[in-house]
Amino acid sequence: MESLAAELWKNIYEPLIIEGLNRVIAANGGEYFSMVLKEDGTVWAWGRNDYGQLGIGTTEDQLEPRQVIFSASE
Repeated sequence: MESLAAELWKNIYEPLIIEGLNRVIAANGGEYFSMVLKEDGTVWAWGRNDYGQLGIGTTEDQLEPRQVIFSASE
């Protein structure tokens, strides 16, 4: 299987196994980005991030899953 980075800019129409992500209970995505919810309640995101849509505090694209951090005020 190709790396996640190699797959990032492709349209993929079937599930992929992402190394290091397990116990995923829900997945969703937008145009060029993906997010998953794990059993432990954490949210992980990767892909294009032009407008900060990944919710990780930057606008840098992410080639590997990064945990979304929620503040106490949200």
